[in-house]
Amino acid sequence: MKKVAELYRWFFKSFLPPFLAESKLKLFRPRLPVDAKEKLIEIDESLDIESQILPYELVSQLIDNYDMFTYIPCQCRLIAEYTGEPCEVAPAEMGCFLAGEGARSAIEGGFPNLNKEEAIEYLRKTEKAGLIHSCVADSSIESTLFICNCCSCHCGALVAAKEHKYYATIASNYVPKINNELCTKCEICLNKCPMGVIYHKLPNEPDSSDEHMFINEEYCLGCGVCASNCPNNAIKLVKVRDNIPTEKYKIGTKTFSELV
Repeated sequence: MKKVAELYRWFFKSFLPPFLAESKLKLFRPRLPVDAKEKLIEIDESLDIESQILPYELVSQLIDNYDMFTYIPCQCRLIAEYTGEPCEVAPAEMGCFLAGEGARSAIEGGFPNLNKEEAIEYLRKTEKAGLIHSCVADSSIESTLFICNCCSCHCGALVAAKEHKYYATIASNYVPKINNELCTKCEICLNKCPMGVIYHKLPNEPDSSDEHMFINEEYCLGCGVCASNCPNNAIKLVKVRDNIPTEKYKIGTKTFSELV
């Protein structure tokens, strides 16, 4: 297992990132945190947005649509643990989240059976750790069966985005905005940001009036990790575009559900 894991780690670190960056292949699309709809989202009214909040954008939609849930280990972080390179953000056990028929199959294989309350608590736990809810990029309905909870140090797609700066192909429809009146510059958002695009601008003025937290929106995925971890609710997710994925995710001539 260790030798196989070493080969996979080489693939994730050396081959996959430049391949994804060069091909601009869309693998993932972030889903927003559990409480995003109630606490975190604002709509930019200056834009012509077709739908304010679409179902595929919210991880909470899984909880609304299904009654059976489970989780399985993250294969990326599990491989890293075999090779002696464990993730410092979260263990492999804090892995992928399944709902519906996908969950049923996994539960029959011995994975835990979660009710709705336990499922919400699990998703919140991954958010607090700083993991990104990721689904299949070009799928709205089909992707609701399976959500990866990804770190940017071991996930092949996110490592590629972070190292090669091809964020636009996997970004959500949202960008975080900081309310400087509520922000205490505690740097929790800076430390939790998976992509490392939040900075603390130190003051130059005698009264520190120019001190603030700064988000480099050009390289931001709009995952909402910063907003869900802000203790003062000083960060909101603002919808700035309306990129709608394809309704059915196809592999060859078959949709995902047909393959399942």
